[in-house]
Amino acid sequence: MAKERKKTVKQAQSAKKREAVYFPQTTRKSISVTRSDIATWNAAIKQAGGAQEPKRTKLMRLYDSIVLDSLLSSQIAGRKLQTVSAAFKLMNEAGKPDEEAMLRLASMQCYADLVNCILDAEYYGCSLVELCINREGNPEAKLIQRENVVPDNGRFYPDADGSKFIEYRTMREYGVWLLEFNSGNFGILNKAVQHVLMKRFAQKKKAA
Repeated sequence: MAKERKKTVKQAQSAKKREAVYFPQTTRKSISVTRSDIATWNAAIKQAGGAQEPKRTKLMRLYDSIVLDSLLSSQIAGRKLQTVSAAFKLMNEAGKPDEEAMLRLASMQCYADLVNCILDAEYYGCSLVELCINREGNPEAKLIQRENVVPDNGRFYPDADGSKFIEYRTMREYGVWLLEFNSGNFGILNKAVQHVLMKRFAQKKKAA
């Protein structure tokens, strides 16, 4: 495995083109919009924390629902803006700031997408990102849908509701083309779920 990983690193350094391997395997589905309540949340937590075969499918779908809340989404956007706008430096081999490299990096869409995925890992609990190089030779960062990923055991389910999986941490691309960012918990959004659900309930009651 170590030799394969070393070989993959060398290939990555000289790669001029690389198509995504895992990202295209994800089965996209139409998710019906249903009313979420505390029972929905409890069921999602139970599924995610299962001892035999944990899955975060229900929890991630619930997160995708609550981030539609205007206040919550604005708070997240504000915190992200503070992070990405913070000053940073890239140093060259001589230990001096490399302004050209900084400008080149900052102008890359791949960099912005990757930073966004890293920050979102704290909110959602994880981000599994596949790097690739498109036909124009530009790098891309593609987020694999979180409902298809289980960081607890390192499994990727092409079909989130299916039983077939890939143990992505054993793949030679892991750590090179396949990058994982894991908060080690269910994410900050888990603390916001009940507040958003109660807010929606109160708004519906008031409108009734």
